[in-house]
Amino acid sequence: MAIGVLDGNVTAWGLHAGATGSFDMFKARLAGAYFRDDILNQSKFHGLVSGEAAFDMFKIALSGEYQRKDVNGAITDGYGIGGSVGATVTEGVSLNLGARYFNLGTNAGTTVNEGTTQVSAQLVAAVTETIKITGEIGAYFNNTTLPAAPGTDTNVYYGAAELAWAPGGGFTSSV
Repeated sequence: MAIGVLDGNVTAWGLHAGATGSFDMFKARLAGAYFRDDILNQSKFHGLVSGEAAFDMFKIALSGEYQRKDVNGAITDGYGIGGSVGATVTEGVSLNLGARYFNLGTNAGTTVNEGTTQVSAQLVAAVTETIKITGEIGAYFNNTTLPAAPGTDTNVYYGAAELAWAPGGGFTSSV
């Protein structure tokens, strides 16, 4: 991706690359992205590695990530780890439990070592061969990355629902 190609003055560009390898019941993914903006004098990098293993009715996944942003020499960096386990409860119904932790090591050049933990539970049900309903509840704890008034609870709780339709032919739709 490049901004300014048509006028011959590229001022910002970015790239993303990834690879997935499947080996019997194991899957590994590696991805990275880089963005550079010369006008704002900033660059960003984000890398991710994950592994997944599927056993009969269970699926286990682990991931790790790293990010770095440089704005005029002020570095913001952080890392994260995550894990999930999924189980097929009955035919067409599965339950997924996950958690992740992200630590913001530096923010604009200042060491902060602030961490946020997310936990979630998700239920997926195939109503028909083409319709799937997904519900999720979760929370972010010790969320120091969102602004909050002094003395207020920085925990964030959420719920989500999705109705998906995949009639075939590569067409999918969801709300």
